[in-house]
This record gives sequence, structure tokens and C-alpha cells, in this order.
Amino acid sequence: MVAVGCAGRPWRVLSAGVALSVAVTLLALPLPASAQDSECAPAPFTDRELIPEVHRGNVDCAWNHDIAGGLADGSYQPAGLVRRDQMAAFIVRTLRAAGLAGRFPQPSEQAFTDLDGNVHAADIGVLTAIEV
Repeated sequence: MVAVGCAGRPWRVLSAGVALSVAVTLLALPLPASAQDSECAPAPFTDRELIPEVHRGNVDCAWNHDIAGGLADGSYQPAGLVRRDQMAAFIVRTLRAAGLAGRFPQPSEQAFTDLDGNVHAADIGVLTAIEV
């Protein structure tokens, strides 16, 4: 799927399910002791019942570990689309939840010219610095 992004350039988008799968796969990284083997409280998403039951616990944990925050209206929209810049934020927040933030190099000057004002520019900078 393609959507139009900054400067009229196409953005590649992923379904929220695929994006969450990537984030949950990254959560397989060793978590700090405080986050290991803990039961995750239900996420407060207004449409939580629309999340397939097999994935609901993963979404709950992604919310509990500040990886997925949902939308401003309180929903998660599990069938929604995730843009590449949003996926960058998912990945960086997952790496932080795994305790790896201290390993991030300082982002160098932004390598992309279409990120002015993008709320995810810093996360994209982190992924660029670690060559993702």
C-alpha cells in the first residue's frame, strides 16, 4: 500500500498488525528485570475488543511499555495503516523498552530532506544513525 507523504513523495505503509508484529518481535530482546515476566494490564483502547484475541496481550504489553500509544481519540484501530515514520517510532520505543537506548549513537545531521516538522524525525534520526 502507498500513501502520499511529505513533499508529495509516496510513503510505504504497513497494516497496524504488521507494525505490531515487528515491535513485538523486537520485544523478544532481553527486557530490564523490572519488565520481565510481568503480566501486562489491559490497554485502555476504546476499540480493544476489535484486536484479535491472539494479539490482544501483545498490544496490551506494547501499551504498558510505552511502545504503542494509540490515537488521540483513544482508539488503537488494529486494522489501520502505519506509515514508515510511525514505524520508526515503534522500533525506537521498542529498543528503549528493551533497555538499549544507551547504545544509540548520537544522530548525525538529518539525512532526509522531507522531515521538517515531522514529530518522528528524531526517531528516524536514531534509526539512520544505527544504520537501519
